[in-house]
Amino acid sequence: MFTTISSILQGNDVGGVAKDVFINEVTMEMKKQFGYGCTGEFMVNWGVSMVRGFYRNY
Repeated sequence: MFTTISSILQGNDVGGVAKDVFINEVTMEMKKQFGYGCTGEFMVNWGVSMVRGFYRNY
């Protein structure tokens, strides 16, 4: 909910809001799987960069 409101306030359109919500969901799920330590943060950052690269290229 917070991600949606924040994205709308930043002036994103529906596609931008959907992208932000999806990235937030990926981030939360990866943190649950890998933990909140150094390895978890590395995996989350890598995963988010992959998702952003996908959206940028397609």
